[in-house]
Amino acid sequence: MSPGARAALPLLGVAAGAWLLVLWQAAAMPGMGGDLLPAGVAMPPDLPAALFLGAWLTMMAAMMLPTIAPVVAARRPAAGLVTTGAFAAGHLMVWTAAGLVPLALFAVLRALPQGALMGRGATLAAAAVLAGAGLYQFTGWKAACLGACREPLDLGGVRAGLSYGLRCVGCCWALMAVLLVVGVMNVAWMAALTAVFVAERYLVHHVPATRVVGAALVAIGLLIAVSSIGA
Repeated sequence: MSPGARAALPLLGVAAGAWLLVLWQAAAMPGMGGDLLPAGVAMPPDLPAALFLGAWLTMMAAMMLPTIAPVVAARRPAAGLVTTGAFAAGHLMVWTAAGLVPLALFAVLRALPQGALMGRGATLAAAAVLAGAGLYQFTGWKAACLGACREPLDLGGVRAGLSYGLRCVGCCWALMAVLLVVGVMNVAWMAALTAVFVAERYLVHHVPATRVVGAALVAIGLLIAVSSIGA
């Protein structure tokens, strides 16, 4: 095994542990793992901000560490454990900060009148999120951020992790928004999105993952919208 691969193994180990925690959290907080509902959007339980962000951090560790493990493995010379950990920590700091957005959104939605998240309007809103996430896959901003994520990286600790994390958020935020519709801790969708994130970065010459996923999400969003209007 190469030194780079050995440096990446701890990240994959932490990711595996995070997936086990996600499975436990999804079972303990069923509202956060709700399926896509034709009558509206499943709301997660009313958690304190610290608990929500803790659950969000676990999700980000599960989903994002597998995407940076190949970056660490490809670095020459191989990074040490401290440098790798600092880089991963900086990366996850950015994604934890991004969790403030759904936290604020859920607070606003809970303040709406009871039943406001049910019915055709909510279904159309969910369809718009899915279609919008799909359309973002075809934008120049997505291409620019994804290109930056694919560039060779100087793995230099927390600062490098923060920089890479910002690029990663620019690349992936629209797909992450899908979780707000299908369930914040929907394990099946989390696994699918993780696979997409890895494919977008490392199968660039083999699978046009970005456009395929974009077209699929647009189609799903349109299908939901048409079904809702025709109901």
